[in-house]
Amino acid sequence: MRQIYLFTDGGAFSENYKDYEMCSAFVMHVDEHKLCEKSYYEEEGTSPRAEIYGINKGLKEVLSLMETVPDDYSIHLFTDSELCYLSLTQWIFGWIKRAGGIDNEYKGGKTKKAVANQDLIREAYKSILEITNKAKFRMYHINSHVPVVRLAEAYEKFNKYNKVAVSPQFFKFCYENNRRCDALVKEKYEEITNKKENNK
Repeated sequence: MRQIYLFTDGGAFSENYKDYEMCSAFVMHVDEHKLCEKSYYEEEGTSPRAEIYGINKGLKEVLSLMETVPDDYSIHLFTDSELCYLSLTQWIFGWIKRAGGIDNEYKGGKTKKAVANQDLIREAYKSILEITNKAKFRMYHINSHVPVVRLAEAYEKFNKYNKVAVSPQFFKFCYENNRRCDALVKEKYEEITNKKENNK
């Protein structure tokens, strides 16, 4: 079985703490060999939206690979956004049930308020359903913002939170790739900022 490892990230940036732009990225490996990395920019968006946007783009890339290169795959999705992780692994089921269907409006159980970014959450969940019809799928939450000196602590927390027992070497592989996603997000914002400055 071939393993697909998808690492995602996103962030929002503002010069005036009022108007936010967002950048997202993903890195995809097949059997621990990097296949591609991509980053994206949107003129408006929050950090949570940037995170789920990156997940969406990555999942679409996975589906494209599965279609063009059919094989026996197992997909592993990593995000440092606990909000996105919980949205797609736990909360989505309650939202769909209360909404009476996957395509209806999602609302919170207690607040009854519309779920933020539900368009992208819905799209991501549909991609996950499509993937799980053809392959194994698992999503993980990883904290890639801890310093290297605290890597052993982060490793223990990763295994405990996700209820797994991966090796320290594999965790380091995941940590470094999620850090790469973070760098791609920042690089994309710098690229856009520089273009704006040059166009003045």
